[in-house]
Amino acid sequence: MKKKFVFIVVLILLLTVSFSGCGKTKIDVEQLFLVTEMGGNGYGSVEVKISDYYVDSLVNPYASGSKSKVDGNTLLSRNLYFDSLQFQITSPNQNLSNGDIVEITIIDNEQLAKNAKVKLSKNVYQYQVSFLPELKVLYPFNDYEVTFEGDNGEGYINIWGYVKAENGNYLMTSVECSAYDSAGNKLGNDRYSYEKHEGYSDEIQGLSNGDTVTLKLDYDKMSLAQEGYVMNQDEQIYTVSGLEEYEIVDEDLLFDSFDYEIHGASPNASMSVENKLPDDLYGYFYYTVYPDYDLEIGDKITITVTADQSRLKEAGKTLPGGSSSYEYELTEDILPQYLSSLDDISDTAKQYLEADLSDYILKIQADYKSSYEDVKGDYTRLDSVTVGDLEKVILLYPKSSMMDQIYDIYNNLIFIYEARVVTDDYWEKSETYDLYIALVYSNIINYPGSGLYVDSSKLFHVSMLDTLSNIEDEVVNQYRDKYVVSEIGASDF
Repeated sequence: MKKKFVFIVVLILLLTVSFSGCGKTKIDVEQLFLVTEMGGNGYGSVEVKISDYYVDSLVNPYASGSKSKVDGNTLLSRNLYFDSLQFQITSPNQNLSNGDIVEITIIDNEQLAKNAKVKLSKNVYQYQVSFLPELKVLYPFNDYEVTFEGDNGEGYINIWGYVKAENGNYLMTSVECSAYDSAGNKLGNDRYSYEKHEGYSDEIQGLSNGDTVTLKLDYDKMSLAQEGYVMNQDEQIYTVSGLEEYEIVDEDLLFDSFDYEIHGASPNASMSVENKLPDDLYGYFYYTVYPDYDLEIGDKITITVTADQSRLKEAGKTLPGGSSSYEYELTEDILPQYLSSLDDISDTAKQYLEADLSDYILKIQADYKSSYEDVKGDYTRLDSVTVGDLEKVILLYPKSSMMDQIYDIYNNLIFIYEARVVTDDYWEKSETYDLYIALVYSNIINYPGSGLYVDSSKLFHVSMLDTLSNIEDEVVNQYRDKYVVSEIGASDF
């Protein structure tokens, strides 16, 4: 019986030693964390960090004033454990009010906790917000002076001032005030609001009376709350008023009231524009066209009408923006073309050509009479020249690959005729020769609607030569490297 009693006592002592060696220190989570409230009531937040003082009490062997009974390895493990602790705020941490609950979840490493012989009192800590101060209300739009200036349809906004603290001083928190039109486009703060730069819409137009503009404030609400303030509103709508009213000139009228004049033809036409506005508008506008030279079918030109805006306003009118432009494509209905094909000569045009050529032939026949010319190598006085039958018709038009290198002659319409020459018998016996002569139209043009224009001023002739091949060498063959040559016989013309 005595042995049994001794065994029980020894067993109790062993169990006591065993349990005392394996005991875990409970970590009071409410002491582990330091919670700092920031901002003001309704706009608060919390900042959480681990208490160095509390951790020191668990890892410093002399924290209690006497040496800790916890062994050194355990204390070292505790350092590692506290370094590994993580936490996160799992409930919203903004716009907090007194009485709100913030949940803080603690994430620890079970193995490190075991080595450190510690245990969290709980893994979720609920903190009640209680000490947020009441914020003073600021009325920011009382601090801004907003005006609208300029002309109706071209107005701009001016914003003056800044949001002041209660004592009238500057706030530490930066507050940016921006203006937006009804479509949400950001407006500039002054007459330069229509410049195109980063952050501003390309579609911004001038303001008109009756438009609405919204001012919006951009600032850090938490930072402002730290200063003890809250804004009563972040946006304010203003109605545009006070802009000068003028009669707006109808742009359709402007672009229906000009004439254009074309010089030359595609592909090197030039163009000018003439103001044809009614008398009450004529002196206030001028027209320009760009580009205005080297024009060809398919090109696009821009006609711009610009107002003398100050004088126009004196007359009670305005053109928004001061100018307006319209783009036109040059089509075959607008731009004349140099004759490029014999097929483009209409029957009517042929009749005009024949009449013009007949008149010209009469003239040169008269001019040659009694003149001195080179005939068969001899400089001889002529008695008469009779231009006879038409031999052929030839057209020269630049090759497409050579068009950029042509600057003067865009076509030659050539008529080759037989010519009978009779020399004068004053000095020697009169002789009769059968030669060839070429009559040439240079840069002859087809006009939209009216067709080929037979311009006598563009007609000239090439001196008579002995043979058809001689005359063709002179007026055709030497140009074949740059020009397309097409021809038809006299019977086909």
